[in-house]
Amino acid sequence: MNETENIKTEIETETKIETFMVLGQKVALKTETLSPNERISTKQIIDIVLAEADKLRSNRPNLKDDQLAVLVSLQLARSFLVVEEEFKSSIIALEKQFQLALETIHKSIL
Repeated sequence: MNETENIKTEIETETKIETFMVLGQKVALKTETLSPNERISTKQIIDIVLAEADKLRSNRPNLKDDQLAVLVSLQLARSFLVVEEEFKSSIIALEKQFQLALETIHKSIL
């Protein structure tokens, strides 16, 4: 990345701190004006946490916010690991297909 790209990136993402209430906790998080390359905002992240908490709360209405926070963390960690495993499997399958395609091209050239 050259100096012009660094300056452009700094201009595109203005970072500021906002305070949010998440499961009974006041949290200060960096929020930023998203550049065209970014797709995930702080609000989206908080919305996912709150949606997961609402799902859990609907099945277990007696849970306290701190208990919900732990369960949401565990659920999101599980989801992350599932997606990560699927991603790794997809990359491995893609590499195998790529290798097979290269071998096919190489054989057709010879």
